Amino acid sequence: RRRPTRRYFLTGVLRCGRCGEKLIARPAAKGIRRYVCAAGVGFTGCGGLAVNAEPVEVFVARAILLRLDAPALATALATAAADPASAADRDGLRGDEAQLEDLAREYADKRFSMREWLAARDFIEARMEATKKRLSRLSRTAAIDPYVGHGSVLGAEWPGMDLNRRRSIA
Repeated sequence: RRRPTRRYFLTGVLRCGRCGEKLIARPAAKGIRRYVCAAGVGFTGCGGLAVNAEPVEVFVARAILLRLDAPALATALATAAADPASAADRDGLRGDEAQLEDLAREYADKRFSMREWLAARDFIEARMEATKKRLSRLSRTAAIDPYVGHGSVLGAEWPGMDLNRRRSIA
């Protein structure tokens, strides 16, 4: 079974302030995007709340950007990153990055052929990718890691991001 494509940033995230049920996306008659607490057959909400999507999404995006620049978030993530398994993986990743730089210098000095360089590079990059996947499973913060302390960078990229990427960051 395929899930329907999400077209609204906060579908299933927002909750009704009256009954606590999740709000769903439902455009108004004039095509204005809205989130509503749905009541009726197949829904468990109260039906007493509807909010225009645009201002809520802008508010949430701004809150995310502010939170990314908060020192408390960086501290909390650094504390969580102190896990010995993830520290070993991060050290290994830094070692692999340094090895790639060394490899590039050696190739530039013509110590081996392009075919040899590509073979070595592919092996190191595959190892790095596996390490990054392990780290993302451990941290659950991989989507925001590049933006912690750099909310302005995310702010610049946000308008061009697809909906799934935005949801993973939120």
